[in-house]
Amino acid sequence: MNIWIRVPAGIGGFLLEIIVLDAAIRTFLLPRAANVRLSKIAAKVVGRFFRILARPERSYVAKDRVLSLYASMVLLMYQAVWLSLSLVAFALGYVAAGATNFAQAFQLSGSSLFTLGTTAAHGGGARRP
Repeated sequence: MNIWIRVPAGIGGFLLEIIVLDAAIRTFLLPRAANVRLSKIAAKVVGRFFRILARPERSYVAKDRVLSLYASMVLLMYQAVWLSLSLVAFALGYVAAGATNFAQAFQLSGSSLFTLGTTAAHGGGARRP
């Protein structure tokens, strides 16, 4: 790929992964409440879904049953969002390292991220005999 694509892809992938790591650390490891934009967006999306399920016309018991799952679903959503964004960030890193196209970069990224090892590296990350 062209250098004009590889350099911004590498910088973008690095910055995206820093954002993901910052959100994960400040959300789970910081001993006090932190205002993390990425985590707030994920919680709002889940909250809207749960507000639809817990309509005002439902009884208290029915709403309580639905809303009791909210916190668990938010925690799972955090992990799904962070994993998805890490997949994109790693793919951008593979583009910067010399993947021949974006499809191969995503394939390598998914194989690496999920530790499947089903795809051989080509380009910047490959070993030469």
